[in-house]
Amino acid sequence: MDAINIDLKFGTDYQYQKICHGRYQPVWNNIVQVNNSPVHSEITNLIIPGINDDQKSFLTLVKKIYQLNKFIPVHLSKYFPVEPNLLSVVTSDKQLINFYQQARKIGLPYIYLGNVNNEKYNSTYCPHCLTTIITRIGYRTINYLINNRCPRCLYSINIYCNEQTI
Repeated sequence: MDAINIDLKFGTDYQYQKICHGRYQPVWNNIVQVNNSPVHSEITNLIIPGINDDQKSFLTLVKKIYQLNKFIPVHLSKYFPVEPNLLSVVTSDKQLINFYQQARKIGLPYIYLGNVNNEKYNSTYCPHCLTTIITRIGYRTINYLINNRCPRCLYSINIYCNEQTI
């Protein structure tokens, strides 16, 4: 296995038990274990209004990820309810953008919005100078890296991108 994306639904055991009838710690233990291995890992967090969208819990989760490895790519995904009897609604872009900005402020450089068609929040920026280094538009990816370095400041970027290079 070369890469894995782990879906971290919640940041507490209470939420995992209440919503998923599962436990938080085994999921977090897997994230830690994969992080300490040569396997590339990413985390996805589905933001569900009224369930896991409070800022305090989100910031606690982001800080924990930052302490483990600030370079783990994190995807914050927009929720779309599929069953009409669910109490939740579609996650607002405003909420996702707020969480994106908070995660960047804490220090996560590789944060992305999922299920949102917005180039700004799906692209990758140099952690050193904030130059766009990979642009994603739909299913198209444009890689601006030169020998895995930022084209502006030459900061070394440890990212694998096999798509089109400019």
